[in-house]
Amino acid sequence: MQSSTERALRLVRDLLDFTQARLGSGIPVMRTRGDIYVYIEHAVEELRATFPERELVLRLEGDGVGEFDGDRIAQVVHNLVTNAVKYGVNQPILIAVRGEASQVTLTVHNQGPAIDPELVPQLFKAMQRGKHSASTRLQSVGLGLFIVDQIALAHEGSVTVRSVAQEGTCFTVRLPRAMVDPTNAS
Repeated sequence: MQSSTERALRLVRDLLDFTQARLGSGIPVMRTRGDIYVYIEHAVEELRATFPERELVLRLEGDGVGEFDGDRIAQVVHNLVTNAVKYGVNQPILIAVRGEASQVTLTVHNQGPAIDPELVPQLFKAMQRGKHSASTRLQSVGLGLFIVDQIALAHEGSVTVRSVAQEGTCFTVRLPRAMVDPTNAS
C-alpha cells in the first residue's frame, strides 16, 4: 500500500512539474545556501530503504557548500537512481559527488546494456522512456529525465549522459555553486 501511494504521489508531482515547465515558467527552484552533500546523503538513504536489494555506493569529494534547492536536488538523485535501478543490471550503482572551484558535479553510474544511440537525443524530452526496463514495478510515464534536465537548467546547470556497453551508463549533472548575477555578467 505504501509503495503504491508513493508511486501515485511521484506521478502527481511529476505531472505538476511537467505542466509548469511546459507553460514556460520552468520548474521553480528556491536556492538557499547549504551543503549539497547533506541533501544527497539524505536522498540516498531514502533510496536505500526503497531499494534494499540494490547496493548504492555514495562517494563525496571536496566541498559541497553552495546555493541549491535541497528538495529539487533530492528529486534529481531520486530520478537518476530510480532510472539506474530500472535499466541497469544487478550491480552496485555509484553516486559520486565532487565539489570543484565553481561547481558541483554529480554522477550516477550503473552497469547494464547501453542506451540505443538513436534514443540518446530524446532522453531528456518529456514522455520518453528507454526500452527493456528490468522492472515492471518501476514503469513510469517518461518524465523523470525531463525533470532532471529542467531542475539542472533552473540551477543554471546541465545534465549529460554517456552510455557504452563495456562501461555502462553514466548521467552527469553539473551545477554552479551560486546563481550568476546578470548585472555582473560580462
